[in-house]
This record gives sequence, C-alpha cells and structure tokens, in this order.
Amino acid sequence: MDIKQFEKYLHEFRLAYEEWQRNMETELNETQEKMTDEDLISISLIDSMEKFRKLNKGNKNK
Repeated sequence: MDIKQFEKYLHEFRLAYEEWQRNMETELNETQEKMTDEDLISISLIDSMEKFRKLNKGNKNK
C-alpha cells in the first residue's frame, strides 16, 4: 500500500468514525430524553450499591 492509498483509507476511516460517533451521541441523547425520574433513581441506587460493595469489600480485606 503506498502513501496515497493509506491517506485515502485513513480519511475514509476518519469519516466513518465521525459518523459512528454522531450516531452514538444521537442515540444517547434519545435514550436520556426517554428516561423517567424512576429510571434515574434506579440508576442512582445501583451506582450507590456498587460503591458501597466496593467500600465494604475493601474494609473486609483490612
């Protein structure tokens, strides 16, 4: 593969990556818009439980 082919490949890859990134951002925004307060509370509780488990596990190892 010569340098011109590589540059073309790199450019196409960059365009595809940027499109993928835009799609992921759009999907994330749409998902967040659909979330209810109950969803957010559930996520917060799950995060808190995971943090507690990690802290508790660390205390048991002492």
